[in-house]
Amino acid sequence: MKKLLRFIRNNWILLTIFAFMLFARLYRLGWDESNDDAVFWLERAKKLILFWQNGNFSIMPDYQYPGVPVYFITGVFLKLAEIVIKNIRDYTFPLHDANYFPVYNFFGKLPIQGIYLIFSGYFYLGVKKIFNNKIALISLALLVMEPFNLGVTRFIHAEGYLSAFIGTLFISYLLYLKTKTCYFLIPFSIFSALAFATKYTAFPIVLVIYSHFFYTSLINKQIKRFAFVCLITVVSFLLSYPAFALNPVNTIKETALALTTRALKSRNSIPTWYFYIASMFVRFSLIFFFGYVWGIKMIIGKIKYVLHVSIFLKIPVVVAVSFIMFLSFFNQKIDRYIITIFPIIAILIGYVLNNFFEYIKNPAIKRLMIFAGLLYYVFLFALLTPTYSSYYNKAFGGFDVAKRALGAEMVGEGMFIISRDLNLEEKPYDLSVLVRPTFTSFKPFFKGKTFGPSDYIPENINLDYVIIKSGNAIPNRYLNLCQLNKTYYLYFSPIYDLYKCQN
Repeated sequence: MKKLLRFIRNNWILLTIFAFMLFARLYRLGWDESNDDAVFWLERAKKLILFWQNGNFSIMPDYQYPGVPVYFITGVFLKLAEIVIKNIRDYTFPLHDANYFPVYNFFGKLPIQGIYLIFSGYFYLGVKKIFNNKIALISLALLVMEPFNLGVTRFIHAEGYLSAFIGTLFISYLLYLKTKTCYFLIPFSIFSALAFATKYTAFPIVLVIYSHFFYTSLINKQIKRFAFVCLITVVSFLLSYPAFALNPVNTIKETALALTTRALKSRNSIPTWYFYIASMFVRFSLIFFFGYVWGIKMIIGKIKYVLHVSIFLKIPVVVAVSFIMFLSFFNQKIDRYIITIFPIIAILIGYVLNNFFEYIKNPAIKRLMIFAGLLYYVFLFALLTPTYSSYYNKAFGGFDVAKRALGAEMVGEGMFIISRDLNLEEKPYDLSVLVRPTFTSFKPFFKGKTFGPSDYIPENINLDYVIIKSGNAIPNRYLNLCQLNKTYYLYFSPIYDLYKCQN
């Protein structure tokens, strides 16, 4: 008991951070939002499991990402959800049944929460060994409490998985450089393969790190070690991506086609090179912004030091810059892609903030600033729960400015609130609702009929409600039939307008 109490007393900050993370990641999980394309990920996950159950390993439900680890892990957990519901209610439910979808959604989101919790522990231990405990604690706190990172890694999407895989291989490589221990090259190679099998955006990160690994291996005459790691990576990749191993020509062809038609040509090109840089400012907290500004001060004030800076800081900077440059070439601009390198950014800002705290000599002022920072994150958490990904930095105009300048849009955040309100009406099953924004985030939670923007609405159907993006014009067909009933806000910004129609 004394040892336990001593451990708690000596590690209370670390334990508090993990307790906060556990609560933040699991609170209302499944009963909160379903991101706009989560339904497609769920359907593809079920297809992949069905393919593999039938012994068909050579084709994929979708080739763009390719997303194999996400499909497989999510598919397994969806099977568990079906078993649970079947045993409890003796009912096999479809995807869009609002009575059971939150359970389905919970099981779909659960694996990434477990993976990110495990990764966070590895992240803390790794950064502690590479730098020190203070930098590790600050970096971990950023990883845990930054609302945008927390929100996106609660999505059913590739970004959360890719972030954990990239973070693991990155920390493993830095640990290898620090300790010269070859054991760290095993997780490095395996998670490199998993990252590639998850999404093509892993390419620039893996390329930079492997280029450095090749260079150091060449200099130190350890080229066999490099070749062996590459072999493990290739074998792990083929094992985790059977379609590529069994049908490489068609898989490469389909993947290239998907990337060309979606990533290179889809979306808009309003913001160009500055999109991801600007997104960091509007999506990350004031503390992140302060760390960025203080980092610039460090560079300007210590040019000589920066030129001789540790390789453990040079590599994160090169990786982050390369990744942003790589994404900027694509016409498809999506801010959540930044989450891929958030663990790397967290290390850099953790180092910078630690430097700032060392700059302050007065212990009382230092404690006060740390307390204020924690209070700030608690304040954000209280305002945003559970829609953390709806955070836009108010210091830079919030969502309203980001929408005009960067084409920002919500990807389903808050839709569950509207569906919850309509489900409370007397006969929700008889209601018909037209949803002009992300209807796929509304439909699974709503008990009535949902019509999307491209759906044909029969003449015998009288709409009861129309939901549009706040400030947008209601369709002309319903201009005189529907009146504004309520505007829904997220983090003090108007997001959706609910119109009630006359029948």
